[in-house]
Amino acid sequence: MLERIISVPKIHFGLAGLTFDLLLASFLILKTHKGQRFKQFTFLLFIITSATFLEILRRMMSLLPYSPTTLFLLNIFHSLVYITSTGMAFGFYLYMSRFVENHQRSIKILTIFNATIYIIYGVIMIVNIYTGLISWYIAPDMEWVAGPFYRTVGYGFPLLFILTTLVILFSSIKTLSRRIFFTLLLTIIISSLGIILQALANGNLMLSTFSGTIGIYLCYFAVENFDYDRLLSMNKELELAKARAQESSFAKSSFLANMSHEIRTPMNAVLGLDEMILNSDDLGKIKEYAENIQTSGRSLLSIINDILDFSRIESGKMDLIETDYHLTKMIDDMNLQFKLRAEKQGLEYKTDVDENILDELHGDDVRVRQIITNVLNNAIKYTKEGYVKIIIKGSSQGDVFTLHVTVEDSGIGIKEVNIPYLFQSFERFDEFKNRRIEGTGLGLAIVKRFLDLMGGSVDVKSVYGQGSAFTVHIPQKISGLMTIADYRNIQQKASKHSINEGLSAPNAQVLIVDDNMMNLMVAKGLMERTHAKVTTCTSGMECLELMTKTRFDIIFLDHMMPDLDGVGTLKKAQILPGNQNRFTPIIALTANAMVGMREEYLKMGFTDYISKPIESKRLYELFYNTIPKDKIIKVEAGE
Repeated sequence: MLERIISVPKIHFGLAGLTFDLLLASFLILKTHKGQRFKQFTFLLFIITSATFLEILRRMMSLLPYSPTTLFLLNIFHSLVYITSTGMAFGFYLYMSRFVENHQRSIKILTIFNATIYIIYGVIMIVNIYTGLISWYIAPDMEWVAGPFYRTVGYGFPLLFILTTLVILFSSIKTLSRRIFFTLLLTIIISSLGIILQALANGNLMLSTFSGTIGIYLCYFAVENFDYDRLLSMNKELELAKARAQESSFAKSSFLANMSHEIRTPMNAVLGLDEMILNSDDLGKIKEYAENIQTSGRSLLSIINDILDFSRIESGKMDLIETDYHLTKMIDDMNLQFKLRAEKQGLEYKTDVDENILDELHGDDVRVRQIITNVLNNAIKYTKEGYVKIIIKGSSQGDVFTLHVTVEDSGIGIKEVNIPYLFQSFERFDEFKNRRIEGTGLGLAIVKRFLDLMGGSVDVKSVYGQGSAFTVHIPQKISGLMTIADYRNIQQKASKHSINEGLSAPNAQVLIVDDNMMNLMVAKGLMERTHAKVTTCTSGMECLELMTKTRFDIIFLDHMMPDLDGVGTLKKAQILPGNQNRFTPIIALTANAMVGMREEYLKMGFTDYISKPIESKRLYELFYNTIPKDKIIKVEAGE
């Protein structure tokens, strides 16, 4: 049997092609990378292998003695060979369409068209079994005879697929590497030559399927080879990583240069105005200079806080500290702050608060405030004239209340192309146009990180040159059913005086410990409003000595001090013989203002903590809430 098969010269190319097809199929089984393009490549190999196998069967069957059954089966195999051979051209089209990155809609339409044509061709070839319109074998010699539509259908359909394959190949010439482009082009040429040469040889050689085998091997070793494919993928990833690294490096360099400017500007104002105070005797001017120093100091503190917050977020150490809070109080505080700032800049500040939404919420109110503050800051900074408007609404679902805050402005707006990059780190747009605008460029990046931590989101709508609208959606838990309107009614009935208004504590004994004389002077100066008796010292050891001599009502203890720091002083005080202040409230004074630090200081044994720079309001509230109530007296107005 084997001798009979080998003795037929017509099938030698077919046998060689089938052997190579089966060998390649075994390689593909071991391949682990299985993307969409690989699936089309596998389909192409299946079609070529099927066409080769059927071609061999047809050739062998044509050598059998005549019988009606043999003739009928021969014509069936004959049509199947045409269907699979033309399927090779269709398979090459499907495979090469996977290399097109652009014009996906056009490729989809063309693929549907070609698939329809191939189905029609299959139907025609099935009809051909009975009609011989294309070509068939006739009795009694079982000779092959061309039908009236042999050249039109037999060569026209494969030619159509080859032409469309060339079209999509050349449409992608700019996106394909030279290696891939010329490999695919050579594959098409070899496959086309096989069809032409087989026709010229009058079917005496099986060249069309053999040329398909050569073509698919070219594609495998030059394009689909796993090692080469992985190398290309790694190179692409390395190029992308390099581009990202360069972009990040440029952004960070730009950020550092910008930070240098942003930090130096208020620092220059602080130092310059301080020198002017030292050289002035005019009390009016001194007060004006001091107010400007305060403004510059707050600006500097805002910049530092942004950098610290972002650094903590990026390092993964930012945790949410959740507590119950009143939304109304937060809104009123922010509106007061930003109304004054907007009016100072010549802007109209508008508010639209739905007073029927819930007021009693549970969440990280500090971060919620920071999200809204950063968005408002951004709006005011980039609005030269017109208005800034804050719209506050909410929606409830189960025990979750989602706060919807929209900040609109009539500012410079944002180009549509820049919107996707708004929340990336170190990004600022229109640097030349906005070069006079202060800020770190981290505000919106921090907003996005906080929202991600809370499970929230942000939407942006903007028209360049006309204004923007940022909407943040912040999920919070519900801690009560009181609405904003309810809370405002309670506020109106309650006392409007702050905790320190009209209060004094002249008999209170206060100890302030700080190794920095300037900080010591500031803290003592702020405490003068309380009329308390203030004692100061500059070291932990001196503090311990004073603790054995005087009973204080409150102690403000600096954390970072040389020799013996605040934590060490606290520990020694707890076991200090003769300590008269074993139960005295000790407040940590620290420049560490990171989220979660209050809890850390409480664990260390401190009663509470206050961060530097010291906020006078926070200092007085802490003072009057902590000292014995019998040391506080109420001072009538005018006394």
